[in-house]
Amino acid sequence: LEAAIAARMEDDIGSCLNNLGLIYLEEKRYDEAISYLQQSYESSCKYANKQAQTESLYNLGDAYTKAGKYALAEDHLLRSISIADSIAYLEQLKLSYKGMADLCFLDKRYKEANEFKDLYMQISDSIISTEKVKQLTEMKVKYESEKKDLENKKLQAESETQRALNIGISIGLVLALTLGVIVFRNYQQKKRANILLA
Repeated sequence: LEAAIAARMEDDIGSCLNNLGLIYLEEKRYDEAISYLQQSYESSCKYANKQAQTESLYNLGDAYTKAGKYALAEDHLLRSISIADSIAYLEQLKLSYKGMADLCFLDKRYKEANEFKDLYMQISDSIISTEKVKQLTEMKVKYESEKKDLENKKLQAESETQRALNIGISIGLVLALTLGVIVFRNYQQKKRANILLA
């Protein structure tokens, strides 16, 4: 944190504050956790970092839930949902819906808890579907790429074979022509020698 402050790396400052808040939250030191998470949220607002804002709001909601301050928890979680939805940050939206479901359950609002659980499941399914489509698309691109590479290698091999065949034919023709010239010269020399002898 001190290094980030010294270097004026605002995104890192917010991230460090968030991480410190989460550490205190794990240790059940809720007031200190909330203090650091609030500072993290303020840092993300200062630099209009919507992703960091929704993450900080979720973490604040989680901290307030664990501290038993359900009204504050609900406020922060609903704000997290709103921002996550506005920027289509599905992973965070999923977490925030889960946070609201857990909060409503603890607050004995079972109908709302079930509704938020259903929203959580829908987003989870949507994320899984999106990931599967992405994986299938990547596999298709990889398959097409490998197929083209294989075709290119095949064409290259055929080209090399054709080149070798052309070189072989050329050498054969040169040898045949050379042999033809040698035979013709020998024939001419014999013919001259026969004429001189006769």
